[in-house]
Amino acid sequence: MTVTLPPEVATRIQAMEDAIESVAVEVERIGEGQRFMTQALAESPRALGMGAAEPIVIRSREAALAERPL
Repeated sequence: MTVTLPPEVATRIQAMEDAIESVAVEVERIGEGQRFMTQALAESPRALGMGAAEPIVIRSREAALAERPL
């Protein structure tokens, strides 16, 4: 028994296959990006600023006003 699909259905199925293939390619690119970032972050932990935070020096308002030219 052979079933013949109408041309509209065959066209629609082909379009769905193309869309699924495009999504698969994009998912693979996302995976490659995640692998790259994981490797980059694992190799250079100091780039993330790990460790103790440095103090931030903030001048008082009065000192800042005194240094401003009039």
